[in-house]
Amino acid sequence: MALKYNKRGQVTIFIIIAVVVIAFIALAYFVYPKIKTSFETDTKNPQAFIEACVKDELKENVELISLQGGSLEPEHYFLYMGDKIEYSCYTNEYYKTCIVQQPMLKQHIEKELQNPITPQVEACFNSLKSNYEEKGHDVIIKPGEVKIELLPKKIIGTFDYEVTLTKDGTEKYKEFNVILNNNLYELVSIANSIIEWETTYGDSDPAIYMTYYKDLKVEKKIQQDSTTIYILTNRDNGGKFQFASRSVAYPPGI
Repeated sequence: MALKYNKRGQVTIFIIIAVVVIAFIALAYFVYPKIKTSFETDTKNPQAFIEACVKDELKENVELISLQGGSLEPEHYFLYMGDKIEYSCYTNEYYKTCIVQQPMLKQHIEKELQNPITPQVEACFNSLKSNYEEKGHDVIIKPGEVKIELLPKKIIGTFDYEVTLTKDGTEKYKEFNVILNNNLYELVSIANSIIEWETTYGDSDPAIYMTYYKDLKVEKKIQQDSTTIYILTNRDNGGKFQFASRSVAYPPGI
């Protein structure tokens, strides 16, 4: 009889343990995501917060500009494979070399990236302020200049804002930035070199560039109206820049 009661007691204990384990798993399932989110938010310093907030939009704009010859909204372009590719060099006359359309292509691209990202940066700092105020901080933000730079192997966004957080103590943060690993600087430099050939001789030889730059692929697509689409691709990371040129065009039939 005692053995029977012992077995019954053991079964009861196992059932209780199982119920406790199931309850703990259920609690962890519903509570853990909230704990994780709170932890991630708390451990994100202002620099990390702003970088995460801005980076995706900057990256999207870089990709779009690279496909469209350097502008977010091209005005003078050739439609190729669904992309509006801006003319970097153009003439509407026959037998004449083209005229450069963007003499400062690198600076033009930097400005094109800076203009749309500026309101996004402002919105991100407003979000930062709300986020920290919800956690009991006093927040003072002094806005500053927003600058985008194309540099060798990277694109840097610098935001000259000042953030002061006060709770148990006071912390001050100055100059925020976001960095994209990108070869647009190098591709634009090669595009400028090709454009120089187009303005001088009305043509260029892609093989010269691919011989010198082993990681570079240069495609030259000549269209019916004598427009040439150049597609520059970095073989290592797939980075691309494409632009249009119309130089030393010939009349139809020649």
